[in-house]
Amino acid sequence: MYIPNKPAKYGIKIVMVKDVKSKYILSGIHYHGKQGTRSTDGQNLGHSFTKDLTQRYHNTKRNVTTDNWFTSVPLIQDMLHNCGMTLIGIVRGNKSEIAEEMKEKTTRAPGSSAFLFTKDMTLVSYVPNAPSSKKIVLLMSSMHRSAYEEFGSQLGTSTHFSSDSRDLESRMRSLEESSGPVPPSAVTHRIWKAV
Repeated sequence: MYIPNKPAKYGIKIVMVKDVKSKYILSGIHYHGKQGTRSTDGQNLGHSFTKDLTQRYHNTKRNVTTDNWFTSVPLIQDMLHNCGMTLIGIVRGNKSEIAEEMKEKTTRAPGSSAFLFTKDMTLVSYVPNAPSSKKIVLLMSSMHRSAYEEFGSQLGTSTHFSSDSRDLESRMRSLEESSGPVPPSAVTHRIWKAV
């Protein structure tokens, strides 16, 4: 697979699930590209991969953290209602489920957040402090559902969720760094188990 914005431009892409605390890779699925990988149930690939990778952890009341390729409203609802898991992730602004008011940047101050609550999830729209930033960070969560319980007096500030989005970004960078390219001459002392 060719990925132009990565240091190793060519390689095999494996979509993985990783434990946050131990940083141990729990499972993975080989990605064959748009034409080679098909979803069996008519859902998008991000949705299908997330359900397949977390299947052994369904109904354990755990939380899943994803990046914008995976996160969507149907996935969050499916994970919450059918799999017994919560999900938090950054969302792309081009999703049809996102209200236009949450994408608007011109009328909002840098460093501010706008919150949208539903019964099952919360959407946070954060305007970064950097004047050069042209994008709004959209964070969606089924783990944070109550304005009063989760945010209390901080509801008007960006303290709670801006730290979550930075933490999410650092988790994603950590995953990319730890699962980066392995040179063919790398020595390993691990005993591999046949799959």
